[in-house]
Amino acid sequence: NQVMLLYRGDQVPDNAHHVFDGVCLGGDLDMVERILTGAGRKESFRAYLGYSGWGPGQLENEMKTGSWITLPADPQAVFEKDPTRVWGDILRTLGEAYQPYAEMPFDPSCN
Repeated sequence: NQVMLLYRGDQVPDNAHHVFDGVCLGGDLDMVERILTGAGRKESFRAYLGYSGWGPGQLENEMKTGSWITLPADPQAVFEKDPTRVWGDILRTLGEAYQPYAEMPFDPSCN
């Protein structure tokens, strides 16, 4: 397993990779501590545990076949929404066809 950090703030950590406006992937424990102690008042992060990987060309093929829903990047959805509700809230904005997916339980084993 891996921990990935999405970070938003004015300072881009040295070991981070730009994702989109004001958001980067990466960081370090000093950055996390600064934010958690309140020293980084204009900064925030979300931590994700786990790993997903694709073989060569697999993701590109899945994109071509419509296996993924893509939307414009939205830092508010990432950093300001309740993380347990983001998936459903975003799907509800896409219309009635996505409603069943929006109502799926947080734990897929409860489905």
